[in-house]
Amino acid sequence: MNKVIIICEGQRDRIFLHEVMTYKLSFDSIQVNAHPNQLSLVTDIRRKKQANISIVEGNGFPGCVKVAVHLSRDLWYLNEPQSIGVIADSDCSPVYQRMVDYLMEYLNTPCKKHNVNPQLSRNDSKQRLTLSYGQDPTMIMWTLEIPKNLEVQIANSLKRRYPNLRQYHGADEIIKAACKMLQISEEDVVRRSIRLFENERWFKTWCRSLKERTGRS
Repeated sequence: MNKVIIICEGQRDRIFLHEVMTYKLSFDSIQVNAHPNQLSLVTDIRRKKQANISIVEGNGFPGCVKVAVHLSRDLWYLNEPQSIGVIADSDCSPVYQRMVDYLMEYLNTPCKKHNVNPQLSRNDSKQRLTLSYGQDPTMIMWTLEIPKNLEVQIANSLKRRYPNLRQYHGADEIIKAACKMLQISEEDVVRRSIRLFENERWFKTWCRSLKERTGRS
């Protein structure tokens, strides 16, 4: 399979996506690796140790978009074209349009463009960009949004499953209360949330879209 890099906003997103990949989409755990930053991923690529699915924290939004755009250039230099996705909360500004805008700005900066001038094609309905570098293989860039935001979705599912958590307000407070009540770590709360989402319409639709983008369908 083609290698896929997913840039997300932060630590909770990274944990969530790792669990989705290994539990819901049934990737073998050795095929999926999580990275705290871009440098960690690039180090693995240079050492030929990159996993099929790489999940990278992007320092919030729009930081995750900038990381994806910078990586597209790094991978071209390394002759490692592959699929690069950005997954962010929908309550950010439109993620796909932000990626398009930043990519165009980045490529049109003279110091960035003097030896890299890819042909860019857009598929806006699928939130997908294709970068073609002459005779070299193409690179795919795409986006996918989590409805509202991940923390709100986790908090809402916890309140439905554990009604006594409804006394708390705000996603962070609810997640912390769940950790204390269940006597588990925040990471475990995030990972277990996948099971709570399984019958929710938004999650089923979202997973289908993620399957298409990762070549799992």
